[in-house]
Amino acid sequence: AIYFLLKNPDKLKKAYEEVDRVLTDPTPTYQQVMELKYIRMILNESLRLWPTAPAFSLYAKEDTVIGGKYPIKKGEDRISVLIPQLHRDKDAWGDNVEEFQPERFEELDKVPHH
Repeated sequence: AIYFLLKNPDKLKKAYEEVDRVLTDPTPTYQQVMELKYIRMILNESLRLWPTAPAFSLYAKEDTVIGGKYPIKKGEDRISVLIPQLHRDKDAWGDNVEEFQPERFEELDKVPHH
């Protein structure tokens, strides 16, 4: 997140403004931290671009066919999901998938679910 903020000074400025507005006590309270909406959006967007786990694998619980053409045998075949690739799907995230845009997470009910 720090890298993206340093590369996007306008986003950094907005984050500072939110922190200065919300964190008025020397020690932040739980409630204050929960009010840091833009900071949460920054973290979500950072993790979208560079997730902590780059991939995970799945095994079929039963023989199946994916998409009508990919047979998967129970317990034998493994499917690997590359999360950075998934999070750069233009159909889900739009043409600007490589851009750091925390505002993607402003309305959580509109965030793509794969």
